[in-house]
Amino acid sequence: MRIECPSCQAAYKVPDTLIGGGRTVRCARCGNEWAPGGPVTAPEPSVAAPPPAPPPPEPRHLPHLPATLVAPEREGARPLEPVPAPKRARSGWAPALIGWLATIVILAGAGWAAYTYRDEVMLTWPPSMRVYDALGLAAPAAPPPGHPTPAPVPAPAPAPAPARPAPK
Repeated sequence: MRIECPSCQAAYKVPDTLIGGGRTVRCARCGNEWAPGGPVTAPEPSVAAPPPAPPPPEPRHLPHLPATLVAPEREGARPLEPVPAPKRARSGWAPALIGWLATIVILAGAGWAAYTYRDEVMLTWPPSMRVYDALGLAAPAAPPPGHPTPAPVPAPAPAPAPARPAPK
């Protein structure tokens, strides 16, 4: 049976067994619900049937895609056309050079500050002494004026010798 949505005129082919008994149907296109009032069939053409459609064209295989990715031909479908890739705007080499130079200047400044203020860095952050020692830079001789002197860590006391049993 052929039914048609009264709101948007979308046509559907539905088996007769699914429509009976006052059942309502919903249009997939617009969402309208209605009860089909009986078989609405397409008018029979009074003239001879139209000539058969020409055979579908052979599927085109695009050179940059494997044959398995070409979409199958459908009735009324247009052939696939390759979409050109968007062109990248070339900004030139100047922004990249400026970025690299800025990075080098920042790293050089951080290295200079770590070397120049190494005494303050080692006093403020004692674990950095290992890094400076590995680089062969001397540990701070004395704290700068106004900087608190860290308290010396006492050496651990030697462990007592184990007791020997008395001879018999």
